[in-house]
Amino acid sequence: MVKLLLAGAAVILALATSSVSAQCVVRKEWNELSPSEISSFFAAVNKLKARPMSGSTNPSVMGYDDFVTVHYNAAIPAHGQPQFFPWHRKLLLDYEAALLSVDPTIVLPYWDWTRDSQSPISSVLFAANAFGGDGSGDSYCVTTGAFSSWSSNPNGIWVPDRLSLRGKMSKPLCLSRNFIQGAAFWSADSIGALINQKTDYDSFHQAIEGSPHGSVHTIIGGTYGDMTPMSSTNDPIFFMHHAMVDKIWSRWQEACPQYLHQYNGQITLNTPAVAATVNDVMGPWTNVVNDVIDTRNILNNAGRCYTYSNSGTLDQWLAANKFTCPGGNPSASPILSVSGSVTITISPTATSNTTNPNSTATSSTLPSAVAASQQWFQNALLQLIPPPNGSKFLVKRADYCEPGSYGCFNTTSSTVASSYSSASATAAPSYVVSSTAAPSYMASSTAAPSTASSTTGYSNATATSVVNATVTGYSNATATSAINATVTGYVNGTATHSVNATITGYSNATATSAVNATVTGYSNATATISHSVNATSTACLNATSTISYASPTVKPSPPVYSPLPNITVYAPAGNDTTDLVHIRHPYDLPDSYIKMMHLDPYTVRQTEVNNKHYVDTINNKPDYVSPSALQYHSAYADKKKKCNKQGKNHTVKKH
Repeated sequence: MVKLLLAGAAVILALATSSVSAQCVVRKEWNELSPSEISSFFAAVNKLKARPMSGSTNPSVMGYDDFVTVHYNAAIPAHGQPQFFPWHRKLLLDYEAALLSVDPTIVLPYWDWTRDSQSPISSVLFAANAFGGDGSGDSYCVTTGAFSSWSSNPNGIWVPDRLSLRGKMSKPLCLSRNFIQGAAFWSADSIGALINQKTDYDSFHQAIEGSPHGSVHTIIGGTYGDMTPMSSTNDPIFFMHHAMVDKIWSRWQEACPQYLHQYNGQITLNTPAVAATVNDVMGPWTNVVNDVIDTRNILNNAGRCYTYSNSGTLDQWLAANKFTCPGGNPSASPILSVSGSVTITISPTATSNTTNPNSTATSSTLPSAVAASQQWFQNALLQLIPPPNGSKFLVKRADYCEPGSYGCFNTTSSTVASSYSSASATAAPSYVVSSTAAPSYMASSTAAPSTASSTTGYSNATATSVVNATVTGYSNATATSAINATVTGYVNGTATHSVNATITGYSNATATSAVNATVTGYSNATATISHSVNATSTACLNATSTISYASPTVKPSPPVYSPLPNITVYAPAGNDTTDLVHIRHPYDLPDSYIKMMHLDPYTVRQTEVNNKHYVDTINNKPDYVSPSALQYHSAYADKKKKCNKQGKNHTVKKH
């Protein structure tokens, strides 16, 4: 029966996808546009800029400056978080819709900046008859191109930030660029390698949002230009750039069937962090991530469906470098995206007594041969049958960090909670959930009331306990415990622990421990025990005590590049335009930009170092020439011909 339903669903899905795709527009790369299309596009953008700022999020009435406001206000939710890709996809859809309200023939184009990566300033986009070039004068104003008369709206909420940097300039609000000369973007090879190597959404999103995406902003914006700060939407190049970033995501989604609806990661806006899901709302809109996850099937009036043209150096590289998709379907579910060793499924055999308030927690796995299809079917049913009110799925604990994963970077002496803490599934009565974790005995199910627990609270105390736990809280105490734990907190104390731990906190004490640990804190003491098997920590009178036992989640300082052994060909300098064959190392993001974008410094620097090693590798590959090499750039065509006449061809001296 299941096989029949799956087969039928597949046919319906194929027909629906084919029908929807046939109606979708195709976004073209800038170099594919005809002169009339370019003229129409520039006219529409200028008309949108002339439309007054409305304060609305309705594209039909929004002016260009409204998009600057929306992006500026979304500094944190849309950056350094899993929503980076879908949030900007929705912003692009609204921008396209606003342009359509001006000119119904417009299709948003994109800029494949990998083709210009080795000499960004030479891009045709920066020509005097296009977007204009670098800024000039003491204010770095753009004085050429279709938008040379633009200036930032003086009533914009972002203006005080800009004036704090540019206030003493003669024209502080003009459209400005401050190119970093001799800096390179990421090449088609480097972006393609990330598409081929990253097998889960979260690691791919982190890799792209950092240096590949950020370097385009910072190289064009520099210190004083509009593309660098959070008000970067002021420069129309922003939308061309982010359409390319969106294409990169779509190419990754298309690379393997299980990638299309994959979405995971940790939302770290609040403490504790929570797992990201496709049902997360993308403010300021009411749309959820799932509405825009498939460009060929945009849902709930989020915009019109679209695809991207097969044009530019990235598509050329991807076509020449096919790879085998990973086996199975680790995170393809539109409902849940499972990470690491934790799996959550709907069990067809577990039961729950509706008169018994205790929820049922079981360990369950599926045979490997049917796991993918059965999980898909179960999750498809979940879309039709919403869970009861109050139910919540937690794929990863907020304190769970895999070695090398996002959010685990810690430069202080404090430690990160054990990666073996526990996976938890929280459910309402009568709802059946199974949870498997490593080790599985540490998986817990939380319902109200908990199993065999005792809680006493005095004066605004909050206590949550699970399985044979005892919690006592006096005067604004918060205590959370699990599995045979005892917690006592007096006067604004916070205690969190699990598995046979005992914590006593007096007078503003904070204690965190795990696995057979004992912590006592007196008078503003902080005691943290991580990976603390049978450990004891006592802190008295404004003391801080930290005990850590071989924690694998505390990352070292951000790595620094050094060439790999046996490298004989080194990347050309960024300002070296004589080497038409080899690839330059991309520009490293400034620390200030990493901080502004709420990025993980370790992840950014590790990605940059890994890519430099990759660039070194391809530069040392005999007879290999990157599709991003300068010899293929239109600005260097004459120089290539000259080299050919001299018999050099691909034998340009290696650096």
